[in-house]
Amino acid sequence: MKKLICAVTVLAVSTAQADTISVDDDNCPGPGNGTKADPYCSIQTAIVAAVDADEIVVAPGTYFERIDFLGKAITLRSSGGPAVTTIDGAGLAGSVVTCVAGKGSSTVLLGFTITGGNMDASGGMLNIFSSPTVTNCVFSGNTGDLAGGMLNFSSDPTVTNCTFRGNTGSNLAGGMYNAMSSPTVTNCMFSGNVGLFGGGMYNVLGSDPTVTNCTFGGNAVANQGGGMYGTDSSPTVTNCILWGNSDLGGMDESAQIHVTSGMPVVNYSCVQGGWSGLGGEGNIDADPQFVDELGLDGVPATGDEDLRLDVGSPCIDAGDNTAVPMGINTDLDGNPRFVDAINYPDTGNGDPPIVDMGAYEAGPFTPSGKNLAVSFAGLGTWLYADQPGTFTNIHSADAALLAAGDFDNDGSDELAVSFTGFGTWIYDDDTGVFTNIHSADAALFAAGDFDNDGSDELAVSFT
Repeated sequence: MKKLICAVTVLAVSTAQADTISVDDDNCPGPGNGTKADPYCSIQTAIVAAVDADEIVVAPGTYFERIDFLGKAITLRSSGGPAVTTIDGAGLAGSVVTCVAGKGSSTVLLGFTITGGNMDASGGMLNIFSSPTVTNCVFSGNTGDLAGGMLNFSSDPTVTNCTFRGNTGSNLAGGMYNAMSSPTVTNCMFSGNVGLFGGGMYNVLGSDPTVTNCTFGGNAVANQGGGMYGTDSSPTVTNCILWGNSDLGGMDESAQIHVTSGMPVVNYSCVQGGWSGLGGEGNIDADPQFVDELGLDGVPATGDEDLRLDVGSPCIDAGDNTAVPMGINTDLDGNPRFVDAINYPDTGNGDPPIVDMGAYEAGPFTPSGKNLAVSFAGLGTWLYADQPGTFTNIHSADAALLAAGDFDNDGSDELAVSFTGFGTWIYDDDTGVFTNIHSADAALFAAGDFDNDGSDELAVSFT
């Protein structure tokens, strides 16, 4: 009889269905019961109620709390993504997210902005003896003694499509700190993090992270290793960009990756100042040509930068296809990871299409916003588009003068044209139509940023 009872119990457990638990701050003060009709008000309340294999779905909103996975193998995900779903630990001493003695990759954090954390260890996320899966999250504005964004101690998390931006390490790392840990970090951005050592990432005590298709830009430290710092560690860095990171020595190679002991291997990466350590295959020391390295305020690492690859970047089609982890088919933006850019040499490794360096794929082409406008006598004025490489007649009248500039400050150039007998017009690249700005014909044209405000103006002399 005892054997029969045990068998029935095991059968009941093995066929149990995982539950979906709902959380929505619109239902506060709650408490709710976790159903879709009556969701919990608090994420932590849902975690307490959950059992292994359950899924917690969090509605858009800002949740002012700290959460602890309590060692459970559960999935915690937002329904709307990190842009609209935030866990804010401001004013609550401690890490915003804690994962201690967890159950490995089946513990999942997906689609949140983690901010406001402040703790001696790590402000954003603290992983101890845990290896959770962290995907599509933004760690921003966190402060910690050892790490601002994430601290891993004897933990090997899988971190994919995440952004570490504007975090502060009071004594060590701004972005991520690894001790006796070997995380797999893919398609991630480390930007504007600050600390004393290892602005983007700090590796110590035998930590051997695998870092692939990540961008480290605009991180800064008071001592060494603005991008990455390592002692007794051997990270593998492939398809990455480390550019514009600074330390007490400036922005040379040591500021991008500073190693005191260990054997890091760097391949198919863009490293400012070059890379003189192990590996060396496919590496370049050339301006990656970010779309906007400084942002609208003209100051690096303030959060308004655009570190995607602009037209002409040497990082396009320059990575190693074989280094991309299995199952990674998209970039940090969610765009296809393997795209063959038109008219770019395949300088990387593998069969085309070749992956780009960095967190973002450039796409089949990157429009420059600067096409060629030509006035043909007797044939009117034509615009030559670099994609797809053809002329289009945009006005039947012959032009007397042409000038190009970003007059509406939308990131792409417009064409100003003086047509003899038709006055002066501006061609709108968004609508594809001309607008007459003056009925008189222009005698002289000039386009430029005359008032130094970051956008072009049009100077016209009318006859």
